[in-house]
Amino acid sequence: MNNKRNNMYIFLLFAINIIMTMLRRLNGGVVLCCGKAKCPVVNLVDDKQLSITDDDGNVVKMEIDQAKLITQAIEQLKKS
Repeated sequence: MNNKRNNMYIFLLFAINIIMTMLRRLNGGVVLCCGKAKCPVVNLVDDKQLSITDDDGNVVKMEIDQAKLITQAIEQLKKS
């Protein structure tokens, strides 16, 4: 019985993790949520630019082409 309970607990943690790391729409933007506080919101400024707003209201604007490179930049930083 204890093993069943442990398996259920592991499954629930896995399910919660999937739910909490999902993107969600909010007021025309998309919230990048990882299940913790301080989730930034991404908005399209126009067809070539986006903005990222943090919980304190600080905004960073960048070209969409630059934003597409963020995943590659993270991988490079992990290697160094």
